[in-house]
Amino acid sequence: MRKALLIAFLVVLTAVLVFFPQIRLGVLTALLLKDLLDEPSSSDPNQSALAWVTSSPKVATLEIPHQGRKLVADLYYVPDRKKSAAILLTHGIIEAGKDDPRLARFARSLARTGYAVLVPDLAGMKALKVLLSDVGDIVASFRYLVSLEELVNEEKMGLMGFSYAAGPTIMAAADPSIRHQVNFLVSFGGYYEPLEVIRFITTGYYEYRNERGYLKPEPYGKWVFFINNVDHVQSPKDRKLLKQIFEKEREQKRAAVRTDLQRLTPQGRYLYELLINEDPRRVDDLVERIDPRVKSYLDKLSLAPVIP
Repeated sequence: MRKALLIAFLVVLTAVLVFFPQIRLGVLTALLLKDLLDEPSSSDPNQSALAWVTSSPKVATLEIPHQGRKLVADLYYVPDRKKSAAILLTHGIIEAGKDDPRLARFARSLARTGYAVLVPDLAGMKALKVLLSDVGDIVASFRYLVSLEELVNEEKMGLMGFSYAAGPTIMAAADPSIRHQVNFLVSFGGYYEPLEVIRFITTGYYEYRNERGYLKPEPYGKWVFFINNVDHVQSPKDRKLLKQIFEKEREQKRAAVRTDLQRLTPQGRYLYELLINEDPRRVDDLVERIDPRVKSYLDKLSLAPVIP
């Protein structure tokens, strides 16, 4: 009996020793998912299921020199003298930027699982805009992360972008100066073609290969789209009028916009019609008719030239 128990114990011990990395990975993955899905505590950086089995990460606020200015970023890491896999994490369009509590909680959770996580503040995203200058800021931030040779493992480095930030993040990853150092790339809730984004956020209709569907449009999506594009309108008069019109639209005062609409140029009127349009079949034609500068900006945001 004792011999049988001893053999069983040795078998179990051998299995644990052989498969310990996989067991540990499974436990960490499960706890990370629990943190992500635990909505009541998702905004509290100090609440974490991972805290049961991992060390608390340190958070250092850094200034990264770039083109004569300083990019502010937070570095999350556990100082255990081992070189870590590293992630450059970019926030979406949100005024709090890197300091959004949900993002801070996620960065801490990633650090607890063994990553060094750098989260830069992106000026465009914080201003509720997608600026192509954010691409350069992301590239500079990734270069800085690579330079932390004592902390990061060069063979396990990548980027992760949320929502609208996924576009600039993918563009940055494809930059010739860093692309050879990017080992992985994660896009969550990102986009590919701006035209399809517009069709979806304005009309609710979407199509991908053989899949078609409809979801009720969220007003926030239209607001973000407007903020991103109104400054590209060439006519100062149209820019001013469109801001007034959209504020009234947000307040559901459509009857109050009639006078302003009559003062818009045809191109300004088409941009307004694009925002209120509910017919997916009209989107292509309306985009062709809007201000050329706005259309040019949308073309530059496309990921098709980056990822064919």
